[in-house]
Amino acid sequence: MGIARIKKVQILAHQSIKEDVVEILQRLALIHIINIKELLPEKEKQEYSGVFAERHKELEKDFQEVSYALELMRFYEAKTTAKSFLKERPLVSYGSMEDTIFNFDYKELLKKVFMIDNRLKHIKSEQTRMLHEIELLSPIIKLEVPLEEIRPTHKTNIFLGSLPKEQLGVFYNELKQASSSFHMQRISENNTLAYVLILYLKAEEEKIAPVIRKNNFSLIFMPHLKGTPLGALKQFEAELEGLQEEEKALEKNILELSAERYKLMVVYDYILGLKQRQGAFENFLATEKSFLLEAWVRNKDIPKLQKELSVFNEVDIFVSDPKKGEEIPVCLDNRQSIRPFEVVTDLYGKPVYSGLDPTPFLAPFFAVFFAMCLTDAGYGITLAAICAVLLKKLKLDAAGKNFLKLLFISGIITVVAGVLTGGFFGDITSRIPALGLLEKLRVRLMILDPMQKPLVFLVFAIILGYIQILTGISIKLIKNAVSREWWQVVFNDVPVFAIQTDLLLFALTMAGVLPKTAMFPVIGGVFVLSALLIVVNQLVSYKDIAQKIFWSIFAVYGVITGNCLADILSYSRLFALGLTTSLLALAINNIVYIVAAIPYVGIVLAVLIFVGGHTFNIAINVLGGYVHTSRLQYLEFFGKFFEGGGKPFKPFRIETKYTVIVEK
Repeated sequence: MGIARIKKVQILAHQSIKEDVVEILQRLALIHIINIKELLPEKEKQEYSGVFAERHKELEKDFQEVSYALELMRFYEAKTTAKSFLKERPLVSYGSMEDTIFNFDYKELLKKVFMIDNRLKHIKSEQTRMLHEIELLSPIIKLEVPLEEIRPTHKTNIFLGSLPKEQLGVFYNELKQASSSFHMQRISENNTLAYVLILYLKAEEEKIAPVIRKNNFSLIFMPHLKGTPLGALKQFEAELEGLQEEEKALEKNILELSAERYKLMVVYDYILGLKQRQGAFENFLATEKSFLLEAWVRNKDIPKLQKELSVFNEVDIFVSDPKKGEEIPVCLDNRQSIRPFEVVTDLYGKPVYSGLDPTPFLAPFFAVFFAMCLTDAGYGITLAAICAVLLKKLKLDAAGKNFLKLLFISGIITVVAGVLTGGFFGDITSRIPALGLLEKLRVRLMILDPMQKPLVFLVFAIILGYIQILTGISIKLIKNAVSREWWQVVFNDVPVFAIQTDLLLFALTMAGVLPKTAMFPVIGGVFVLSALLIVVNQLVSYKDIAQKIFWSIFAVYGVITGNCLADILSYSRLFALGLTTSLLALAINNIVYIVAAIPYVGIVLAVLIFVGGHTFNIAINVLGGYVHTSRLQYLEFFGKFFEGGGKPFKPFRIETKYTVIVEK
């Protein structure tokens, strides 16, 4: 339980079985591969990289093609059916994956998909071009002159173009002043532009050209079109309609090919596994006839590793302890009931290998604190039921399953908290006569009503916070004692623990539980002695006299205001969140009760408000409970003993995107 013990393994094998050995290692998912090439000189690293470059290029090409085809299918399925693409990840075994690869001609499928895709791209390009042509033709459809005739002759120039609408009159007058040998036909106007046809003698070019340039005249050239603008426009519209029909047919073809997408997904994940295997090869050392890999492995997995590789005669496995100074990856290894809470630890970061796994210590606190944030048995039942259904229906990886299991366990504890605090969808049992039996049971089992005794609820939250803080301090004290770090134990851990205990004694004395005359001298003596030990630690740690004085005072102040006040009072958020959940539930029930009295539609509206309101309350407070409970672990609890910064243990395995690998 805690942090798994790690060993180093070296696997030496013949080159002829490299693919088989690495495939087995990938399926076993037991080892964390070490990049042994980092020990090589830079020149030799480059030589090794060149060996795998060509194979990498081939795999990457296949990978990108399959990936693109799947994305294409997803796009057109979503476009055509408005459904999400493959909500469920299919289950596949290694055997069925290999059968698919050997029996499915995915290259032929890709060829068909890419042919359709290229044609669709061409259609899109043509549609864009035609729409642009239609946009140019639309303002001039009243022009009855064939477009192929709008071109200069030996003696005349003829132009089609546009200019700002407000300049049309000025433009015409300036042309008239410049020359009388021209003709201008106004074709059409819109809000901003006027479209005109200008015809003039080439002999008048020097007079007319400056006027055209001066008035922002934009020429429209369409020498490739024939017939009148209206005729050309209708032709484009007919061609567009034909392209749209072809586009629909091609999209339908892609959808028909999408029937093979499950197989293509298997191919994708298979190639992804090959890429990962190829990446692993680059971490090996190799000669012409042999290769060597180094890896980390959990101590308990060594027998299984040796057994699986024993089928090869040309393999030797050497097991050794990690050397001093090596960065050993961290793998958390907890009981089944504790494992879901590793999600909380992993979100913060792995502990160092020589440290402690906080998961077993935080697990009971997290579940209880989360339950206090909801304090409603109905909400707990709902949360646990939803998580149970999702765990059964969804195909999730280990992290996803652990997260849902975490919420499931927290939901069960919430049921207990709700029973003890009398919460069941607020106070709904007291409002519906048919639930009278449940109401009697609720009242009988209720120990504390947070709405009636909020101060007691607050004190309970503070007590739980005190217990967790003291637990964190105790863990650090015991850890340092086991490590024989006696200076830390005597001059830091014991004084902090003593002051924390002193706070409890002081509270009990002030509450009248302990006699004041007998306890005050003890409390004062413990505090003074603890403060002196802390001061001695600071005096030894710093050389400068100013730093000695400052840190001595600040260290004592920090223990009092940090551990004894700020950290413990931070747990009052449990009280606030729990009370908020109850108040919102009561408010929802009040609205439901009022709305239910409305004639005809009241009952329907009441049901909708009840379901919607409590669903919202559950969702927002599950989120709030998770966030704030996690915060208490990270800031208040972990800060007492946790040493972070560990490197995660990453098993060499097939990482899939579309499928879920199963044993059989």
